[in-house]
Amino acid sequence: MIGQYLKKKLGIGGKEIPPTEAFHSPLRVALHSTIRLETVDLLVLKSVLHPNFVVPNGDLQVLAIGKFELDGMPVHQLYVQDQAGEEFVLQLVEGREYRSQTPIVNEITLFKQIVTLEPETETSLDRELANIGFHELTVDDVVYHRLWGDSYTEKAEFRTYNEKVITPAGVETYTNQWLLYGREVESPVGSNPISEYLLVGIEENESAAQLMMQSGIALNQNDISVQ
Repeated sequence: MIGQYLKKKLGIGGKEIPPTEAFHSPLRVALHSTIRLETVDLLVLKSVLHPNFVVPNGDLQVLAIGKFELDGMPVHQLYVQDQAGEEFVLQLVEGREYRSQTPIVNEITLFKQIVTLEPETETSLDRELANIGFHELTVDDVVYHRLWGDSYTEKAEFRTYNEKVITPAGVETYTNQWLLYGREVESPVGSNPISEYLLVGIEENESAAQLMMQSGIALNQNDISVQ
């Protein structure tokens, strides 16, 4: 799930994660945490999601934790890896309990990277970005509709966020550019339609750039346990 450039910069990949309590999310997740995810519903939904979406296999190990603000709401990004080596991002949108104002989790979304493009030149990057930002975006014959930007804007721009990320090597701040799409799909079990999200992002440094697309599905907090 973490782009190759970001993985190299974070020093992730085969390194043992030391126990630390330095950075917690609302679910009390730290770098040493293991997350157990109930995947029965995801396995049922997999047939109607993007064909490159993968259901996590076994427990999830937390590799890094990021945090940024989205429209005034704290968002926590748990960069995790399953037992088969597949990488995901478990995104937590934080809220406040009405009376006590204590932090709570408003939304949980599991993202899996389904497309990674590494243009060799700025011209190649511009060409890849030419179709992104309009009301519809087709990825492998799957059509998504833009969720950010008003209906009057023909081509929306990426939103830029500064994300603070903690890893075993320390804390760094990264600039991310994202744009959100989505679509509704019929549930295989005949219940209400399911929303699948498509998060399109750019990672850049002075010498390289990546264009990434991540398929996301909302989860219930009851489906998650932290160890």
